[in-house]
Amino acid sequence: MRHAPPGSLAPYLAAELHRTAPPAPVAGTDVPPRVLLLDGLDELLQAGADRPDAADGRQLMVEIEEFQSAETLAGRPLIAVVTSRTLAGARMFSPRRGTVIHLEPFDDARIRAWVAAWNTRNKRWFVAHEVQPLDRDLLRPYGELACQPLLLLMLALYDASDNALRAAAGAGFGRLGLYERLLTAFIRRQLAKQSGPLSEEEQRTAVEGEFLRLSVLAFGMFRRHRQSLTAREAAADLSAGPGPAHAVPGPVLFGRFFFVRTSRREGEGEEDQSYEFLHATFGEFLVARLLAAELRALAEGGDDTRLRPLLAHVPLGDHPEVLSAVAELFRSRDPAALVHALGAHLRASLDGVPGRPQSPHRVATYTANLVLLAVRLRPGLTASALLGTADPVGRWRACTRLWHACLTETSWAALSRHVHPAPHPREADLRLGRPPDTAPLTWELPARARRAERPLRDQLADLARDARLGHEPALARALHALAPLVDRLPALFEAESAEEPRHSAAHAMISLLTDHPVPYEEIPPLLQPLPPEQLAPALDTFVRHFAAAAPALPPRTVAKVLSQLTTGRFTKATTRAHQTLLADIPHPAVGEPPTADGPGHRKSSPSGA
Repeated sequence: MRHAPPGSLAPYLAAELHRTAPPAPVAGTDVPPRVLLLDGLDELLQAGADRPDAADGRQLMVEIEEFQSAETLAGRPLIAVVTSRTLAGARMFSPRRGTVIHLEPFDDARIRAWVAAWNTRNKRWFVAHEVQPLDRDLLRPYGELACQPLLLLMLALYDASDNALRAAAGAGFGRLGLYERLLTAFIRRQLAKQSGPLSEEEQRTAVEGEFLRLSVLAFGMFRRHRQSLTAREAAADLSAGPGPAHAVPGPVLFGRFFFVRTSRREGEGEEDQSYEFLHATFGEFLVARLLAAELRALAEGGDDTRLRPLLAHVPLGDHPEVLSAVAELFRSRDPAALVHALGAHLRASLDGVPGRPQSPHRVATYTANLVLLAVRLRPGLTASALLGTADPVGRWRACTRLWHACLTETSWAALSRHVHPAPHPREADLRLGRPPDTAPLTWELPARARRAERPLRDQLADLARDARLGHEPALARALHALAPLVDRLPALFEAESAEEPRHSAAHAMISLLTDHPVPYEEIPPLLQPLPPEQLAPALDTFVRHFAAAAPALPPRTVAKVLSQLTTGRFTKATTRAHQTLLADIPHPAVGEPPTADGPGHRKSSPSGA
């Protein structure tokens, strides 16, 4: 799929499939459907994150669906299966007639079956190399890895070399530790074949050099939003990348690595072959490893000369696996020094360096990545600590405008899923945290500003003009829907509850139109502070909804709302029509209608008897 030009997936699939098209159907016979397996949609979307149609894969899925329909109408029925990792799949668009299948991790029985098949298939290898077969019990400390088929294979490969897993029993390494050990062991074997015996120091230096070369290749794919590199691109990146110049090899070197496969289309020369990791997770690990090394240097007092080129091309929010891996590699370290350094370079980049012009897109990407890393390493830090200003809220808004202007819609949406600014409870500041990875969007009521702001109507009018100028139809539609309330009942937006969950009066009144309204007993206190000319229409709407819903409400709720509506300001605001509606509601305590004097009270006679 990655070779298909944007917007041309259907013709590409047609050209590929029709080379092996089934014979024309015979009249009156059924044609068995073909199964089209499209693997790794999440990788394709990440590779195309700089495209406007890549946010949720909607355009790609629509093209696949249309191609499937066209093939079926032509007498070539087709079943399309699209795979994705769960983390990205949860945010992807699913066709209305599609079926979503979640592949569960291996359970113990499947792990045992896999290990038995592995040992049977590789019996000759074990004998020839004098190693023990893989023991299921060795995998128990690595349950989170062994339940994933790919990582189970990695564990088996690691143990197949000198029973390394058996020797490392009790080490307790995780996924990244497994990749580190597996890559290190493989590189050492390759070096031994080429260079013969090396001293421990020579071997350590040589292994790190090979890691660096592989990491440069991985980063070359990463910054180009691709899953492969041509030989010329690889050679150029290696020549310009970090490390001594004499360490830069020719393209043939990488063909020997198990973790990089070379592919070459027919008719291309040696210099046009491409390099591709056997699985995207290897490239992600190597990118994270390279970033972690540069971040460690930054925390120890270094500058960002080598870090900036790594972080100024691709927003890390587009690659949550890389972001998580970097944070995991720092888990055992105190992040305070690094977060302090990230803040210093963030401020310097935002302020600009005299004599060094910067691309706005590079500045936006670099600063967004610095914030992403700081929040991931130290969730809950304040905007003032990161931005170093007396007006952290204003500076934060300026940053978000820069990011929104320069990042793609996909990258901006990803950034909003990783950074969650919340008002500081005591100061005019923000706490920068991150929502749970799988949390759905929550509609939160922000805390009231500590300093006086312009009237809400004026702010929303500016927002409407921004939406029109920036051609933001979704925002413009939302503001258009709110216009009647903004024009006639603006106080509804200012009145809000003090206790959790917090609501504005506007939110509560709109919720009455749904089958999941704000609890009825919470709404009258929100209406109390409204000015008289706005209280009357709002109260009329609420009373009518409450009267209709009362028969299905719990008696305690009905009693509480009736008490609220017949006390305080509401005694003067309720009309005779309201009183009639309320009087028709049976009082839950005594079984008789309430009067305007209060719930459960009989109307008094003129003499007071």
